[in-house]
Amino acid sequence: MKVSVLGYVRYVGLVMDAPSFYLDVEKVEPSLTELESIVTEFLKTTDVSHGGWNGTVEIEAIYDHKLGGVVIVVKYTTVNAGHPGFFMEAIEHHVAVLTLNPKGEVVSAFCVWGSFHNQERIWDLTNQRWIQK
Repeated sequence: MKVSVLGYVRYVGLVMDAPSFYLDVEKVEPSLTELESIVTEFLKTTDVSHGGWNGTVEIEAIYDHKLGGVVIVVKYTTVNAGHPGFFMEAIEHHVAVLTLNPKGEVVSAFCVWGSFHNQERIWDLTNQRWIQK
C-alpha cells in the first residue's frame, strides 16, 4: 500500500560514514488517492455498480485499526431511473464503513446509511444482504 509521509528532512552536515541527511518522520498515513482507488475498485464488485453509481467516492474519515490496517468512512451517490413515462430519478446518498487489512484488502464493508434505507438495518456490501443493527 502506498503511504504519505509527513516530516522534515534534516541536514546534519558532512559525515564520512553516513548520509548527510535524515528524515524526521512525524506521521505515516495511507495515501488518500490509493484509498479512494481501493474503495472504488471494491464497490465495482458489489451491487453498487449496478445502481447508477458514477464510480466516485468521497472519503470522510480514516481511522487506524487497532489490529492493523484502517477503517474508512466513505460517501457515494447512486441514481436509479424510475418509471420511463414519468421521467423520474431516485437519487440516493450513502455512507459506508470499510475495513482494510494492512495489505490494503477490503475485509468488511457495510453501507450504514442510505437516504432511502430503513434505519433499523444496514447493508452488508460484501455478502449482499440486510442485517439488523
